[in-house]
Amino acid sequence: MNPHIKNALLHGRLVLLFGAGASIGCKNSLKQNPPLGWDLAKILAGEMGEEFSDEDLSDVYSAAKEVLGDQVHRIFEKHYKHCTSSDEFNTLLKYPFFRIYSLNIDDGFEKAAYQVPGLKFNVKNRDDNITEIDQFYQTLDYIKLNGDVNHPSK
Repeated sequence: MNPHIKNALLHGRLVLLFGAGASIGCKNSLKQNPPLGWDLAKILAGEMGEEFSDEDLSDVYSAAKEVLGDQVHRIFEKHYKHCTSSDEFNTLLKYPFFRIYSLNIDDGFEKAAYQVPGLKFNVKNRDDNITEIDQFYQTLDYIKLNGDVNHPSK
């Protein structure tokens, strides 16, 4: 590991960004990894009774919202809510981060964070106010940039 990055990590001066794939290792209520974008597009197309032809997730999601309405939220809950955390998430929480951003909507990381004794853990959305850094690293803000399965209206 680069010594500058290692030093910043050990002193709590890094911010993480979880992208697609960060939740691999978590298990959803179906005992599967939460699906990545391409797999979610395929699931949504199937729920609409449509053939999936490698369309972008954003296009399939828009069509699914129009065709399926609120049923989309139930599909998301089945695949992204009530996840168990991964070993990797449990390990990450041993390091002093003050803020982590995520592109993912599942709740696997939250499950891990709520198990850490003494950690003040805040889940925020992209439009929420960001708080000042906790100088003692007892507070972790987790900012979900693409929404949250637990708050579908956002």
